[in-house]
Amino acid sequence: MNRICLVLLVLSPLLLCARPWQFKFSAKISDKEVKAASLSGALTGAGKRVEVKDGTVCQLSKYSGKIKRGTKLRAAAITVVDMPEDCERFIGIGADWFVSCFVNGQQVLSTEPGGNHFTRISPYNHIAKVKFKKGANHLALYIRPRLYQWKFAFKIMPDISMLPAHSGDRARMISQMFPPANPGLLRKELVHQLSCDSAAVSCQFGSAVICGVRFRAEKDGQSKIIWNTLSGKRIARKIHRFQLKKLLPETIYNYEIVTLDTNTAKITPVSSGSFKTFPASGVDNSFLIISDTQVAPDIRQAAVKNMLKLPEFNKADFVVSLGDVAENFDNFEMHYFNWFLNGFYRKNQLKPLTIVKGNHEYRGNGSDIYPEHFGRSYYSFRHGNVFFIVLDTGEGGETVWKPGHHLLYTDTAQLLSEQQEWLERITASEAFKSARYRIVLSHASPFKYHAKFYGNTIRKLAGKFFFGAKPAHRIDLWLCAHVHYASRFDPATKNMVGFKFPKRSKLKVDADDLADINFPVITSDGPGQGGEQLSVTSVKVSDDGINVRITTPEGKVIDDVIIRKGAVHEVRSSVLEKLF
Repeated sequence: MNRICLVLLVLSPLLLCARPWQFKFSAKISDKEVKAASLSGALTGAGKRVEVKDGTVCQLSKYSGKIKRGTKLRAAAITVVDMPEDCERFIGIGADWFVSCFVNGQQVLSTEPGGNHFTRISPYNHIAKVKFKKGANHLALYIRPRLYQWKFAFKIMPDISMLPAHSGDRARMISQMFPPANPGLLRKELVHQLSCDSAAVSCQFGSAVICGVRFRAEKDGQSKIIWNTLSGKRIARKIHRFQLKKLLPETIYNYEIVTLDTNTAKITPVSSGSFKTFPASGVDNSFLIISDTQVAPDIRQAAVKNMLKLPEFNKADFVVSLGDVAENFDNFEMHYFNWFLNGFYRKNQLKPLTIVKGNHEYRGNGSDIYPEHFGRSYYSFRHGNVFFIVLDTGEGGETVWKPGHHLLYTDTAQLLSEQQEWLERITASEAFKSARYRIVLSHASPFKYHAKFYGNTIRKLAGKFFFGAKPAHRIDLWLCAHVHYASRFDPATKNMVGFKFPKRSKLKVDADDLADINFPVITSDGPGQGGEQLSVTSVKVSDDGINVRITTPEGKVIDDVIIRKGAVHEVRSSVLEKLF
């Protein structure tokens, strides 16, 4: 009890300070008059001094009389702020509905023309840092009503250290008084989910902003701008993602990331770039895959750096992450961007990305923002006559009802059900049916040999479409990861090759898998399972077939094969051994 009383005694001089104000009410008051009053300290025609406690809400109609709808009445308020020395202090203001604040002849805060934004008037509505001089400082407010509450609140903010650690005042002050060091873009925007007629652009700011993207075809294109909206309203957020649709194939588009300042109605470009949509015909394309980089950040960054040195990287049309970028996403931005994606930038440009969600992207409190950056975790796209299907194979097990267990946080039943309905639609589409090649990208393997839970999950998800001796739809290649060792399954021989490891010697192939998986399955390498720890898979598609080449990030060849007609046609080089 004594401790509580002590806190109140310390805070009371700051929080409950009575401040003398003078008010003037007239339809002819202007902000220029109020600004001049803050310089001279004199407000002509002002009434007698009124004591108002700092931080409390002052009812102006008590002094002006009741106001009516459509009133032209304005208020001017002036007070003196004494300071023992030159200093910077934070002030807080809220008012119905428009307020401008002047100190010693300088405007320090204004809610014109947007208004207060908060219907509950509080000194925490708007906070500004002000330079005060030693001695008397004249502070004046110009207030226009709209809500007919005719209120205002003002406060000289106390030292944050004097506020209780878990108080709402402390939290509000920290968030408003100390914005992020970099309120602008935290990094170069991402271009991902590129197709022949669409693209996604994502960006992240240090503080919440209203954001849009302006884009146009480089040649003879009309500029168009789309905003991040929610139910028709432009919304201020830190993370923004835009889906650009109805684009022309094989066309260069220039774009600008723009922000909107609602106080000035000004649109400001903050970043720019360009991308080229994929062609609508032909099969030639190449891409690189990296996955399962669950290693120390410096090793992960070194792997990306080495990957960029590979000759295949410069020729690649896009880069694929097959998931499990990190072990746990307690800090999503740090693990996914700072220690992974940021390494792909070259001269402030990034190759188009195709992002596949792994089971570890479900883990950690920071993983919740994954869809804000990357959107829906399953999708399809077409590069010429090659149709790609990106699947989300979910978490690695059923819910475990134990406190803190990572499987307590996931329930992907609805996700898988929605995904199956989506597969029904896309496999019926002309874009899928007319494709020369069809390639599936997923984190987990369809083999129960690799992981029984995932094998069963994928069978439920995609079995009716792609599995069986006579599948409903033919696919040419399934590329995946998760098991942390490179392997290759050839449906023609029903053999799988891979890195041998003692733990796998007891694994047995499932008869259903051999009967029903009639497409090549290739997994990338990963740490801790007896292989090369990390790998880069290079895929080159042409009329002659599909060349899949697995190497270390430094370029050492693990497996190099040609696939034709849904089977392994030629093994150019391989260090993999027969597993079954």
